[in-house]
Amino acid sequence: MKISVLIFKNLLLILLMSNINSLLAQGKINHDTNLKKTIEVLFATYNRLDSISIQFEKNKAQHLYLYRKPTSENVPKYNYDHIGYFSLEFEGDLYLLKKQYPMILEFLNDKKLLLKNGLPDKSVPVRLTIESNNSFLRKPIYASSVFARVNKNRMIEFMKLLHDNYNDSITPPKDSVLIFQAVVDKAGNLCQTEVLQGNKNNFYDYLVNNYKYYTKNMLPKTSSYIGENLISPYLASGRPLNSIIDIYVRLNSDSTFTVTGNGRGRKLKLKNFTEDPNSPLALY
Repeated sequence: MKISVLIFKNLLLILLMSNINSLLAQGKINHDTNLKKTIEVLFATYNRLDSISIQFEKNKAQHLYLYRKPTSENVPKYNYDHIGYFSLEFEGDLYLLKKQYPMILEFLNDKKLLLKNGLPDKSVPVRLTIESNNSFLRKPIYASSVFARVNKNRMIEFMKLLHDNYNDSITPPKDSVLIFQAVVDKAGNLCQTEVLQGNKNNFYDYLVNNYKYYTKNMLPKTSSYIGENLISPYLASGRPLNSIIDIYVRLNSDSTFTVTGNGRGRKLKLKNFTEDPNSPLALY
């Protein structure tokens, strides 16, 4: 009995020390007058926001989390609909961020943002959470590597294919942007899709048809590893599962193409999504 009590006390002490260390790691940040005014304007403009969380890695803002004020349909206890995530290294998210929250993007583009917020100028990842009246330094959010992703070397080949096959009659005016979400099946095929920016027109068809051609005719036949595909689905212990990815496509003024994709932090946006009960969609 005494041994059990001793173990319990030790566990309690460990938990208390852990909480104290966590609190110490969440230091409050004091802003100067100009920065305070900027933050006040941000929250007045986007009055549905509860807080803004910016994660810095290698002295650069790389991830943005926007926490909206909870409503009766949006209770944090039951879902994560109140959290908006933007990868600041994904052109698709940057495009939508500029469209939806231009002032926040301007705020993030401030080269002196680290120094203005009193953040340490070093490569250690750190997260800055900004509220209307307070700001805190917190530990970073680490995402696992198990989400749909793009093979960068294959994507270079694919973009060259798009350029080589380009024809003015089958694509829209130059400097056109298309963003869509797709279900990536276990074999790396794009199945159900939903356009987030642009339309399902000949530009969309051109991209999808070339994607099908590339995956069928240009991938090496010698490798069966799913990671060698142009786009790989979520892998659970090496086993592929149906997953989602957002894809950004831009036709540049010189007739070249920019294509990137991101599967981290995606929310399902397919309006008429139909799930295969024998092959459920992996959402994380």
